[in-house]
Amino acid sequence: MKKGVLVLLFVLFVVSFASAKIDITGDVIFDESSTGVSSILLKTMLTKGESLEQSISVFTDKDGEFYLEVKNLEGVSISENNFNLKSGESKDVFVKFDSSNLEPGIYIGKIEIRNGHGISELPVSFEIETEDIFFDTNLDIPPAYSMISSGGKFIAQVKIFDLTNSPGAKSVDVDYFIISSNGETISWETEKVVVDEMAEFSKTVSFSEDAKEGDYFFGTVVNYGSSIATASQFFSIRSENENNSSFFGKDFNFLAILVFILIIFAGFIFMFIYMVRDRDKLVLELKRYNSEELIAQRNLLFEQKRVLEEKGEDKSKIKKEIQAKIGKLRRKQKERIGELRKLKKIGSINQMKRKLSSWKKSGYDTKSLEYKMEGLSAKEMQRAMKKWKGQGYKK
Repeated sequence: MKKGVLVLLFVLFVVSFASAKIDITGDVIFDESSTGVSSILLKTMLTKGESLEQSISVFTDKDGEFYLEVKNLEGVSISENNFNLKSGESKDVFVKFDSSNLEPGIYIGKIEIRNGHGISELPVSFEIETEDIFFDTNLDIPPAYSMISSGGKFIAQVKIFDLTNSPGAKSVDVDYFIISSNGETISWETEKVVVDEMAEFSKTVSFSEDAKEGDYFFGTVVNYGSSIATASQFFSIRSENENNSSFFGKDFNFLAILVFILIIFAGFIFMFIYMVRDRDKLVLELKRYNSEELIAQRNLLFEQKRVLEEKGEDKSKIKKEIQAKIGKLRRKQKERIGELRKLKKIGSINQMKRKLSSWKKSGYDTKSLEYKMEGLSAKEMQRAMKKWKGQGYKK
């Protein structure tokens, strides 16, 4: 009986240790676009000479001091480099993009956030285009290739559009590259592409077995005369799970006994911990989604604000309207969290998952027109939406 108790305590220790390691990277959550896929990212597209401020939100479930630093990026700065947060608090930090001293192209880097529990990174793509665009480009990474393994291959769908309104096929120079968020160039290729109204094709890149796991961007730069158009997409490389050596080593005679006892207890312990942690993860996932939604809608409202101010509209009226719309969204998000916590109390994980899935399906991607501000024409709204979409959001 004593052996069983000791082994049970050992299993709890091992599981707790593994959970603690996971919490180090999950403690800080960044909110902006994504890339939808496995990681949140910050993506901005500007015309040469323009500047733009975007906000990111950092929140935590542990007290501590946070340190922020821009890595491997020119033209990008942050409003605050360090601050303190208490458990459950969040902080909006403004990120400024300035293209005035940079040449058109794609600049890749990251914002590093450190606290007492570890380091987290926010990948950043800063695209700069010329004012006159004769050829535009679009990238799409199929979901199967948004996260690949070392030694695997990566495929992207590339489209190039002729905007010159003149007949006949034309030849353009296209650069393709893969750069990590650490600023390391993995591959670079240049080729000529013949475009007759539109060209569509796939690009495939194979990675070696020793490819470093991490966050990467695939980008295209289309050159035609004085015109430079850009597009970039985010993907990740993750190493295959490797078999770890035994915790105790092969020479310990009681290893076989431990294996049998672990099999008996591990299933029960795993199910218990999984149910508790899974409910917490769903609440945290909703908070992350709410923050992403808030940032996305705030940036859309700011794009409209810019257009309205250029028209000479009353700034105080614009500010009140933005506050009202954001306040309405915050109330809706608060109701969501309350509803999910009620389901958490009764232990209904399946209902929590269904609710979260339902909110995501009807989220900001499909309801952005709710946030159209007064005084904005349909054409002006389309322009604001295009600018908003250029920052990595969807209509």
